[in-house]
Amino acid sequence: MTSLLKQHALQIFQAGVAAADPYQAVKRCLNLHHAAAGKIHLIAFGKAACAMAKAAADIIPAADLAGVGIAVTNYENVTAVANVEVIGA
Repeated sequence: MTSLLKQHALQIFQAGVAAADPYQAVKRCLNLHHAAAGKIHLIAFGKAACAMAKAAADIIPAADLAGVGIAVTNYENVTAVANVEVIGA
């Protein structure tokens, strides 16, 4: 494989990995249009639950949250998230 081909392959791979980042995906896609809609319950499930909950907590004003959020993930992916109860399963 030529050096240029390897470089392109690496760039394509890195772009795919970046596009799949759960934190960035939530930051990119979560829009808040909830005027007078009440409090928001922050709930996340799956391997990426902590990253997604962190992104949502970074976007949603604390005053708009119904309380402490919850994230359920596998033991290998448990990380602390402010104002979110993280459960490893």
